[in-house]
Amino acid sequence: MHIWLVNMLTQLRNTPVLLTAILLACPLMTGCAEAYFELAPQSRLPRWFQLSNGLSRADVSVTMASYVTRSGRSARFKLWDGHGRQLAEVNATMAGLEAHTFTSRSPQGGFDARSYPLYEVMTASDITEVVEHKERGPVIWINDDVHVKAALGVK
Repeated sequence: MHIWLVNMLTQLRNTPVLLTAILLACPLMTGCAEAYFELAPQSRLPRWFQLSNGLSRADVSVTMASYVTRSGRSARFKLWDGHGRQLAEVNATMAGLEAHTFTSRSPQGGFDARSYPLYEVMTASDITEVVEHKERGPVIWINDDVHVKAALGVK
């Protein structure tokens, strides 16, 4: 079986179109980052991150990459120190098929500038947080508004 696979890959190497198709399909099997965000410095940290070593919120930053795979939506959060060293990483599941909005959608049914703020319900380590996109762009916030949480079904 192993020799058969090697022979097949050797033949595909000589077929640029098939090889390109395979290479393009591989990320779809594992998921590609859909978008990258940074937590606003004024926002509190998600509760799944704990600071240690005398660090304060001002000493760290958080990035988020969102993914869409066959099994659903997820996000990878990374906690960084001021020197660019990764301190922690958390994978969260994102509820639903898309972000939530309490305002209007675009005429085509999607999101546009009038749709903001958008909210994402994310859970990691049995802790649920509401991530807010206040406006279009790469900055996110952790939302603690009890009315927003209630409307999203978050306790």
